Amino acid sequence: MKIIFTAGAKTEIGWHFLLKMYSTLVSEAEKLEILEALASTDDVGNLIRLMQTGLKGIQIRSQDLSIIISTVSQTLPGHLLAWDFVKENWKQLTRKFHSGSFTIQNIVTSATRQFSTEEHLREVKAFFESMSEETAQLRCVQEAIETIQLNIQWMDINLVNLEKLLL
Repeated sequence: MKIIFTAGAKTEIGWHFLLKMYSTLVSEAEKLEILEALASTDDVGNLIRLMQTGLKGIQIRSQDLSIIISTVSQTLPGHLLAWDFVKENWKQLTRKFHSGSFTIQNIVTSATRQFSTEEHLREVKAFFESMSEETAQLRCVQEAIETIQLNIQWMDINLVNLEKLLL
């Protein structure tokens, strides 16, 4: 069913149908599949709408927001979009979820795990440092920074070889 849901979410009509279907389902497994399909669309407007809906917690449960952000961040149009959403809504996110919570940990980790440049590293550090000393010292923030640094190191070591293989 996940493949069918994902294919359906690629069209505007299918995406809206699945969002409506999500609200009526009882099965948690099917809800999760639909949520991941909705977050897999290439439509940036629908991705933003989905993350905002998850943050509001009305049509989509707030506790599912980390799943949405994680799935959105795995798509080509979504990995920067997810990070922008986290930055723009950080205060609201930390009011809704405790700053040391598992949900915040998942949101920070998933929104930054694709980053592999010095520019992104500086941006992530600067953002969390601008929030507060306490925020910058959160374990999930430190882990996100470490992951970005490891991604940069991996790219430094392997990018040239990958380019040679692909050419």
